[in-house]
Order: sequence, then C-alpha cells, then structure tokens
Amino acid sequence: MAPKGSAAHHRPVIRHCGLRLWVRRGAAGLLCWLAWNCAGTNYLLRISPAGCETSGPGIASGYIDRRGDTVIPVGKYWYCESDTIREWGFVWLRPEQRENRYDLCIAIDRKDRKLFNAYWFDNGPDYPSEGLFRIRDDRGRIGYADTTGRIVIRPRFRAAYPFRGGQAEVALRAWEQRDGEYTYWQSDRWFLIDRKGRKIGQE
Repeated sequence: MAPKGSAAHHRPVIRHCGLRLWVRRGAAGLLCWLAWNCAGTNYLLRISPAGCETSGPGIASGYIDRRGDTVIPVGKYWYCESDTIREWGFVWLRPEQRENRYDLCIAIDRKDRKLFNAYWFDNGPDYPSEGLFRIRDDRGRIGYADTTGRIVIRPRFRAAYPFRGGQAEVALRAWEQRDGEYTYWQSDRWFLIDRKGRKIGQE
C-alpha cells in the first residue's frame, strides 16, 4: 500500500517525547502537531528512539496516540511499516513472533490486534488496485481487503491477481513455477470473480 491501505509510507516522522513534541525543525512541526491534536482523531503516530533521525527495517520504532501515550512500545516489532495508523497499518514481525511462513508482515488495528497477513509483492505489501489489495491467511490462502482494512473477500484462493476492470483472475488450485529469478503461477482452473468474490466467468 504508498501504505498501502490506510497507512502512508516513508514520510518524515513526527517524533514525540511523552506529551511534548520535538519542534527543533521549526513552526511547521508545531502547527502539524496542533492540527493533529485539535482534530480529535484516534490516529497513532510512529515514534523512534531519541536522537534517531531515520526509520527503516531493523530500526526500533513504536506508536503513540494523540495524547502522547505509548500504545505500541518502541522495539516491539522489527519494523513499523506505516508511519500513521488511522484504522490499521502494517508492521513486520520479529523472527520469534512468527507462527508461520506468512507472518513476515501483518496488518494491525489501533488496538494492536492482528487483522491479516500481508501479501508480499515487489518487496512490500501488495498495492491497492481499484480499492482492493491482496492479503493472506495463516495457511497462505489469498483474499482481498479494502483500504479501510476490512476483509472484503475472505482468503480461499491459491493464486490471485489484482483487480482490473472490476474483476480478478483467481484459482483455488495452483502451484508456483520458477523461471530464473521470476516466479509465476500455473493452474488448469482459472476463473474470474467480481468485487464481492462471486464467480463471473471461466477461463
């Protein structure tokens, strides 16, 4: 999702310390903080340790709420992918936190509850296409969620492509083939679904 979904990627991080904003970068940071607080939102903002000016995989980070209270402690996850969590966001799990091979990156809500596993594509979670993006369950089956983090089509496919023109090509039975550095699916039972997951054609 840049997040993908409701979470934005790789923007400058507003850092907090308790209830105070670090405003070393001038009035723009203060105005941003005031607007955020006056809006009365329940957003979470990513924070990094004091003195850390960057964020990225392996750099400790966490989330605070609008009051400056810690919701997700710094370092709980290996990487906090989303710099802002509105309804949901992506985080990368530490190796000891993973329960299966699809647990590399998960979506969580503002209360730090797991929603689904990310579908990994192009070195990150899948991009939204026509408002939907692919997700996985703990068995590796593929489904679709919308940009609010709601699962729209429950994971049940072994292969699934992004939506184009209101439909997506999927297969309940498929296997992966490798061609050099590339991997692709093969199946003898592809079919099309609509945005509600209903079968609309056969190929």
